[in-house]
Amino acid sequence: MAINEKHARSVVATSELLKSVIAEPSSYEADVDFIATLKSQGRLAKYENASLSITSCALNTLKTAADEILEDGYEGLEQLRKSAILTINGHSEKREASNKSSKLGLAKLVAEQELEITKLEQHNVLLTSLVVELMSKARKYANRGDATTKALCAKEMKEVSTQISFSQNSKLVQELIKNGS
Repeated sequence: MAINEKHARSVVATSELLKSVIAEPSSYEADVDFIATLKSQGRLAKYENASLSITSCALNTLKTAADEILEDGYEGLEQLRKSAILTINGHSEKREASNKSSKLGLAKLVAEQELEITKLEQHNVLLTSLVVELMSKARKYANRGDATTKALCAKEMKEVSTQISFSQNSKLVQELIKNGS
């Protein structure tokens, strides 16, 4: 199915916007309407921002376009949406200082740290998937070259895979590498 150019631009722009939110949540935490948009898939599909070339569409249209346009498809876009809302919420809560001398304050501190860990884990998964995507693209380029280039690429990909496998999410990494090949 051919994707409308307008929807293709919108999907890419939405993905970039979500990455921007994750990188700079303070720029978006005051925008209550935008935060509400991030809370559901349907609202994100209906979101419009002409200056960013993001157009409103049906959720199924967004899913289809994302699957065809984005390397990690709609699932990747959905992960970005979830990460963006968590990042904004975490950033907002962080500004309210915890009282470490009371049980309630300590409980809040633990909750903040758990949120931070979740955010860091999601960030690590995102970075790992980017590395795997780059490895896949490197393999494609190397396969166009001569035998020496292919052998060098295979050796270097094995080294990178070994380094990645030391991460805490080695099971996930191996799955991403297997699917990225």
